[in-house]
Amino acid sequence: MRRTVPLFLGFTLFLAGCGGGDADPATVLSQTAANLGEIHSAESMHLKLLVDPAEGDPFGFELEGPFALCQQRALPLLDVEYTQIANGQEATVRIVANGTRGFVVIDGTAYEMSDDQEADLRSACDELESGDSGLESLRVGDWVRDPDASAGDDVDTVTGELDVVAVVNDLVDIARAFGGSTLARLDADDAGRIAEATEDSRFELETGHDDHLLRRLFLEAKLGFDVPEDLRRALGDAVGGTFTFELELEDPNGQVEVQQPANPRPSNELPGG
Repeated sequence: MRRTVPLFLGFTLFLAGCGGGDADPATVLSQTAANLGEIHSAESMHLKLLVDPAEGDPFGFELEGPFALCQQRALPLLDVEYTQIANGQEATVRIVANGTRGFVVIDGTAYEMSDDQEADLRSACDELESGDSGLESLRVGDWVRDPDASAGDDVDTVTGELDVVAVVNDLVDIARAFGGSTLARLDADDAGRIAEATEDSRFELETGHDDHLLRRLFLEAKLGFDVPEDLRRALGDAVGGTFTFELELEDPNGQVEVQQPANPRPSNELPGG
């Protein structure tokens, strides 16, 4: 009987050693944030942005498929399905780029991108590769409150509450860098109001245990109606609704190969809308 306790403790410690353990959230977050700019490709990407308003239908978009940034190529490598969600309906097109040419596939028919469309795609690629507005500009370590972390054999995980003010300010900076927004960062009063308007939130991050490369980022926040007026105009139906963002990367920096679609039609035949 005396040997039972030490044997049990030894077996428990063995199991704990096999199953991972606690991790320092600040370290996990800082290592992951520092490596965001090192991510240039993924064998599969899942990106989803969805707003579920208090009244009305959810709206947003979803991207699914492999990608690789330009990196000296004229265009990126892409083979992704883009789904737009609005007015209770979904519409999906496939966007393909093989590094030199871009295509849009609708209902199984491929169309060449116009010169302007390829220029827009190239510009977006350049922005994502820049230090000012690329992935490394996402200060994910500032987006979470009261974080907890756990270490696994393959993936480390950080969870906590979302700091909505920090997220909004970072996304405003990125939108302005892309030239798509005139919004200003939140001042102290507006920051306080949106913090109070956040009724519930969640932050989840998964990163490689050995390479510290992002695998998954999940953000969710339920916003009340009492938000700053300019932000209310920008968010529209998001006010009083639930905002969800999810990014998953399978095998970051893995090799990506994209084939040109067969028999593409000229860009002037691409259907509008």
